[in-house]
Amino acid sequence: MPVYLWPPNMRVDSLSAKDFARLSNFRTGLRKYLINSRFYCDLFDLTEIQYVLLLNIKMLEVEQRSSFFELKKRLNLTDPGLNAVIKRLQKSDLLEPTEVYCKSETDYFRLTANGSKIIEFLAFLHNKEFEIFKTKFSLECSSHCTSPVCWKGTD
Repeated sequence: MPVYLWPPNMRVDSLSAKDFARLSNFRTGLRKYLINSRFYCDLFDLTEIQYVLLLNIKMLEVEQRSSFFELKKRLNLTDPGLNAVIKRLQKSDLLEPTEVYCKSETDYFRLTANGSKIIEFLAFLHNKEFEIFKTKFSLECSSHCTSPVCWKGTD
């Protein structure tokens, strides 16, 4: 007798052994990606949240949208949490210091030259790793896969 889960019309037996294998491979690959990501960040004495903050600033600085408010919203951090990360990055000469940035809509963060070099190198490493991960996982399924746990979905 099948076990019913939420949503009410989903049954446990709706996933095949292949689906579980795909999900397991995906989760294992994702875990390896995140472990390697931590390793890369450790090379530059960065925490994962510092790396994500630098990535967001790099992405947003082109549009001059890397304000305290925008970064806080994107990273889901509290004011004190974001302040602590920013101060550490400024002390490490990765972010240009600003006079007053707390809750400011007009002051935008910028990476220092050193910060730009580091984030570009880390982004290059992570992108290469991501491409390998994506390619490896997408080779496991056909182009018409309809599995609910598949990377490609129904593309």
